[in-house]
Amino acid sequence: MGLPEADVAIRAGTTVDGVRRYRELGVIEPRAGGEYSASDVLRLRLAGALADSGLAPEDLGRGIREGHLSLAFADAAMSEPIGLLPVTHRQLAGQLGLAPEVLERLRVALGIPSVRLDEPIREDDAEIIRMAVAARGAGLSDDAVIRAVRVFAENLHRIVEFELELFRDEVEQPMLVAGESEQELLDRMALIRAQLEQMSARLVHLLHRRGEEHFFFQDVIEHVETILERAGITRPRVIAPPAIAVVDGSGHDHPPGEAGHTPHATRFRDLVHELALASGGRPESLVGDAVVLHFPAPAGAVECSLDVVDRAPAAGLALPRVGIHAGPVVVRDGEYGDHRGDVGGGHGGAHLRGDRTGHPDHRHRSPHPVPAVAVGPPPRSG
Repeated sequence: MGLPEADVAIRAGTTVDGVRRYRELGVIEPRAGGEYSASDVLRLRLAGALADSGLAPEDLGRGIREGHLSLAFADAAMSEPIGLLPVTHRQLAGQLGLAPEVLERLRVALGIPSVRLDEPIREDDAEIIRMAVAARGAGLSDDAVIRAVRVFAENLHRIVEFELELFRDEVEQPMLVAGESEQELLDRMALIRAQLEQMSARLVHLLHRRGEEHFFFQDVIEHVETILERAGITRPRVIAPPAIAVVDGSGHDHPPGEAGHTPHATRFRDLVHELALASGGRPESLVGDAVVLHFPAPAGAVECSLDVVDRAPAAGLALPRVGIHAGPVVVRDGEYGDHRGDVGGGHGGAHLRGDRTGHPDHRHRSPHPVPAVAVGPPPRSG
């Protein structure tokens, strides 16, 4: 089904005159009946982005007319090209009864420049704002809604950045090295990207559902145990406190700004992840060359840390430094820390560097003790 000229203008964030101008330049071409395809919206938005970057529309049109460039790849680049709506962010917020200060906080959480609040809103941003309003209507506070949007946005941004890095290293660069032209790259890239977009979206959905099921079961188990304990049916279980371990493998030199992205860093993270899972823990986040791990009991943190210290040098990796904190854990926006807000080690934690050491408290608190060796104070910096 084709799109009339006026609809294309709205969805592309331009005017009817703008659509006609790009048609005359050869950037878009209407169908036999004078209507346009959904991919023409993407072509117009790409042309607008190129104009914003400094490329004159006339030069773009000339490159297309003379056969140096083609935007035909837009037909396959995206399964559902994102369009704009005939309302601004502020207008939509007003229609939905969303206070200006809440819209401002949502703007920051989504990374939208303030100047765009009075421009036509993207279809996906409009849906997110409607979801935020629905969440508030369901009883969530403004703070909770903003935090949720920010956590999702920040972490998915990291995923997309990784996808771009992976695509450039594994697809684009080999094609260019093989002698393909930039136009051939664009054409093939669009086809590959369309396939990867569906796969990555499905992967995010599957992993999200898997994680939600895990934490749902965990939450239900805790509440059921509490109910049965209070009824006198079961005896209270002795539960060890959780623990956080920060494993730092920054012993290898790397260019500035490339912490965590070198081959050594990748191998180190793979080793740490493998050993953490074997000890009942899970990776939570990366901080430069350091991996933050969470364990349900201190014994697992100590066991994993000792294994990493033993196996890293044998794998040709730098001798790691490890900090462990056992005790109350605070989870804030998906990040783990102790009750003071610190991540990993700190006062009262065990510090490992090339020694098989452990804090005596870990042995006594855990239902699964590990041998403990005397440990001195944390190593002094410098």
